[in-house]
Amino acid sequence: MIDFVIRRFPPSSNNMYLNGRGGHRRVPTRELKLFKEFVGLEWGLAQQRAIPPFVKRVRVVLTFCPPSRRCYDVDNRVKATLDALTEAGVWLDDKIVDQIDARKGDPVRGGAVVVEAFALGPQQRPILPPSLTPLPEPKKSSKKNKKENSK
Repeated sequence: MIDFVIRRFPPSSNNMYLNGRGGHRRVPTRELKLFKEFVGLEWGLAQQRAIPPFVKRVRVVLTFCPPSRRCYDVDNRVKATLDALTEAGVWLDDKIVDQIDARKGDPVRGGAVVVEAFALGPQQRPILPPSLTPLPEPKKSSKKNKKENSK
């Protein structure tokens, strides 16, 4: 488990990117770049406490403490936070995040995000209701079989 505080409030997912020339490319905003850089520095300090990066399935609890009492959508802050944690090296890829719990916390000066991450075991998968049938695991095939099937 890690317990980690980012002492800056993330940008909204509505303000993470600008459209590039011709509208074909998305360019990260200055606010997003600064947030990611700050998270990297904070994680670097946490690494000095010997916190290893996650490599397997993870449950993340994010508590967003805004810099003011202004209303905000908590779900618009999750993407920037997970991307920044991935870039900082908390985990290799955010695809290992299986569960996300996003909460609103009390306002604090400058804003903050409290990050708690827990490693999950295979038995901790959510149980599906009987009305849903899980998809079967994909069959692993070699390149040779794919070439033969395409002929």
